[in-house]
Amino acid sequence: MTSKIAALSAVLVVASFFAGWAVAPSGTSEAKATRAERRGRTVSYDEYQELKGQLGLAIAKRDLVRRELDEFQREFGKKSAAAAGDAPDGAEKKIEGPRFVYGGMVEALNGLDWDVIGDSMSKMPAVLARLSQGLAEGKKLEDLAEEIGLAQQLNGPLVVEALKMSKSGIQGTGLNGIFTHPSVTANMVHAALTKADLPLTEEQERLVYEIGLRYTEEDRQRLAGYDEGALGMEKLVGEADLRDRFFAEVYESLSPSTRRIASGSPRDPRRCSCATSPPGST
Repeated sequence: MTSKIAALSAVLVVASFFAGWAVAPSGTSEAKATRAERRGRTVSYDEYQELKGQLGLAIAKRDLVRRELDEFQREFGKKSAAAAGDAPDGAEKKIEGPRFVYGGMVEALNGLDWDVIGDSMSKMPAVLARLSQGLAEGKKLEDLAEEIGLAQQLNGPLVVEALKMSKSGIQGTGLNGIFTHPSVTANMVHAALTKADLPLTEEQERLVYEIGLRYTEEDRQRLAGYDEGALGMEKLVGEADLRDRFFAEVYESLSPSTRRIASGSPRDPRRCSCATSPPGST
């Protein structure tokens, strides 16, 4: 990331924080303090108009920040995609960064090696499909040693990246919960399909980006909504439900041919496009 982009990102994040603070929800301590101070007195019409104007201005600033941040995120993604597309014909595309970045997740997503993730995730589904088929046919594990070894070879780099995610602040239950966070998985889909030379169309990119954005925000709200004494199982069930709905929508946004690739049935049996299986799933 250039210093200019980093500076713009920092400005937007700070501006977004203060705009959000100015229109804090009624349940926040700031809002409660304001209500307590004003309780029991009549507000003049002029004061009411002034406060109403300040609220409108804060909302307008918040909306502007959101639009600018969204534009920055899209522009950053375009640059990453352009870098991947600069490879000569026939050469494997190099993925330089995340395709989609979301508010509060920029640093975490930029700290991951998306080229490595995309390479492993593009090959993993077909390997798992062959393993599953072999076991269904009654083959012994020793007969599937080559496929098991390949699966572990592909899974190793993913574990390394998952450990990076766990230190970056990405929320989730254990490594698998972090690895399947909507902001992460949305980028995995793009990276894996790019590596498989089956890139998302412009419309598919828009859909995957928006699905990732919606579920990233829903996940934030879910975590913030738990009481202090909420059980871990309650959180795990809520996380699993959200991830399940997210995966279903992303899968639905793909073309039929891409879905076949994602499920481990590629045109070339040694290549596939993407997976949602977390590290250690083998």
